[in-house]
Amino acid sequence: MKFSTRSHLCSTTTDAGGPHLLPEADVENFIRDARQLHEDEQLRSGVRSGHQRTDPAIREEDLVHLKTKFPFLAGFSEHFLKTQPLDRLVKLESAQRKMRELDQSKDSEDRLTANKTNMEDTFVEVKAGRDNRCSILHDARFLCGPSTSAGRIWLAARRSIGLQGFPPVNNYDMEAVGMAGVVTAKGWIEIHNPSSSRISIKQFNINNVGQKLSGSSQDSQDADIMDLGELKLALRAMRTAMSLVMPWNLSIAALEGFLIQTNFCSADLASVERKAQVLTQFCDYVLSRNSERWRNEQQFLTSGELKEVWFTFFSARPQASIQQRFRSQPPQKKQRLLGQPPSDRPAHHSDPSFMALNICFLYNEGKCSKPSGSCTTKYGRPLKHVCNHLEDVSKPSDVCGKDHPRVKNHK
Repeated sequence: MKFSTRSHLCSTTTDAGGPHLLPEADVENFIRDARQLHEDEQLRSGVRSGHQRTDPAIREEDLVHLKTKFPFLAGFSEHFLKTQPLDRLVKLESAQRKMRELDQSKDSEDRLTANKTNMEDTFVEVKAGRDNRCSILHDARFLCGPSTSAGRIWLAARRSIGLQGFPPVNNYDMEAVGMAGVVTAKGWIEIHNPSSSRISIKQFNINNVGQKLSGSSQDSQDADIMDLGELKLALRAMRTAMSLVMPWNLSIAALEGFLIQTNFCSADLASVERKAQVLTQFCDYVLSRNSERWRNEQQFLTSGELKEVWFTFFSARPQASIQQRFRSQPPQKKQRLLGQPPSDRPAHHSDPSFMALNICFLYNEGKCSKPSGSCTTKYGRPLKHVCNHLEDVSKPSDVCGKDHPRVKNHK
């Protein structure tokens, strides 16, 4: 028996050439096999002919594994994923990878601009949940920070939080940033309350740690900050504590930024002896102003605004008038007040080896009224009443050194 080349499904030919029909069972088997091949081809090509898939759906554990392997699938519903062929999911992953590579190839500025443009229409659905600030943290805590003005965030927090802030605790991980044991108990209490009028930078001074509250006299117990090193450490501790208590509150960062930009107001405080004390008072003044602004629902003082605040604050102090009088003096007078040689003196008088001799210049000009042995500079450096005449200006340390003024004995 041989199959006919025209129809191997319906007929056969005998040796004599006569056609014979196939048995019905064989025909049904041929039709069933053909249909199966056709359905397999449809599944591979993704074409559907008005009927549902016949292959089994993706199981739940397989779906979890796929989402772990391909994170982008988390954005699709489970119903959609279970009704898609596996090869189509692989194609989706391939397309996602190509899009990611395309984004990485863009210029940095283009990427930032595109992300900023899409931000207005990109929302994150925040599900309700529980949070106790320590052992159970809600996923909303790990959202990216807000991309808007710091003042706007401050005012939005004021409307949301209210006046008094949060219940204070002191179990924040300051040790992780090298600031363990720097903040006092009063500092932790006051920093949780944005409207507090008792907050002070001295509460973040390590020398005040360990002191206990004692009723109404608690403010008088804080030791003063004596030098700039203590002030800088206290300022860093206050900024770090604020970043842990209220990360959105940038008022302390603005104060620190202003002081760093002005080198802790070194130009204005050049002739002031207790610089740390003045800056401590200024920091406390800014803290009180920001607390008042919180109560009045106004934005905090930015670094730019603090320049004007410092000018007003420092101009009202006695040290400011001394500094202004010093600035108004002519250059020669300034140098004389600072114990430096005037600019019109010989060049060798500015040589460090010559200045190290500590010889009184006014004595050698016949103008010093101080007795020998009691002549000093403004800062207390003793000066000698000996002749500073040089025979060879190339050797500034080889002076006459005799007990007579230069102006009367050397012409």
